[in-house]
This record gives sequence, C-alpha cells and structure tokens, in this order.
Amino acid sequence: SDASPLYLAGELYLNNVLVRDLVIPYGVEKGGSFYGCTSIESVSIPSSLNYVNGNAFEGCTNLKKVYISDIASWCNIYFYFENSNPLYYANELYLNDVLVTDLVIPDSVTSIGYGAFMSSAQLKEIKMAAESEYFFVENGVLYRYIDKAAGEYELCFYPTALLGKGEAKA
Repeated sequence: SDASPLYLAGELYLNNVLVRDLVIPYGVEKGGSFYGCTSIESVSIPSSLNYVNGNAFEGCTNLKKVYISDIASWCNIYFYFENSNPLYYANELYLNDVLVTDLVIPDSVTSIGYGAFMSSAQLKEIKMAAESEYFFVENGVLYRYIDKAAGEYELCFYPTALLGKGEAKA
C-alpha cells in the first residue's frame, strides 16, 4: 500500500548498500512485499517459495530479470494478483542463468500458478516433456484440461511471441 516504507522511499537498502539484485533466500515459502521498490532490477526466486502476497512487486518498474532454478517449483507458486508476480514488470525469465525462450514443462507439473509466465516476452515456444493428464500444447499454446475424458480444456498460456501468428484454440 501507499503506507509501505518501500513505496514511499522507492529504494531498498541492506547494510547501507542499495539493493538492485534481490535474492530471496532458500527456505522462504511465502513472499512479502517489495511494493514500490524501484531500485530492484532483478530478483532470484528460491524453489522453496510457494506463495507470493498481493501486490508484492507492484510499482517495481525497473525490474527486468527473474531468476529461478527449478521450473516445476516456479509453476507451483501461487501469485495472489498479477502484480504479485515479478514477471508483471520483468519480461525475462532465467532458468539456471539461461534466458528461457523454449520452455519444456516437466511431466511432474500438475498445476501452473496464475500468471506464471505472464509478460515473458522472450518465451517463444512451449513443449511438454511427456504426455500429461493435466496439460497439452497445440501450436505452441499451453492448455489446461478441465475434463480430459470429455475433451474440455481452457487456455493456460499464449506466448507473446505468437501474437499475430494465428488464433488460439477457443
């Protein structure tokens, strides 16, 4: 909110050093708020994180890069709002320090959190590692089964790179 010290100051300092590259330590399961913190340019998200509070990265307008080490863990994070996800502003997702352009969803993934890949402009292709009971990919677009036996599904993620290259399956 507007009462947040970070919102009012716009900068985060740790031991009198301006934080530009935020590292959330492993073991943290629930994310706090960096609301309005314009000094942050990158954030490293641990595989232990599974929930991010509402508006956690709202106003972090200089955020450019998000670093993760486990795609399955990233998929399982519950982002309370769109702007809870650091990708709301950042448009580059790095997996083990490599920019994600072609994403392979591991067969261990049974759910994908709201907005997990939003605004990831570099993401050009999505694939499944194996046939899934929960998801399928058609023409680079990720769908979630609602009822696989009945053929019911919903759009899960449409890569930005595909915009203008055809229509998503309705």
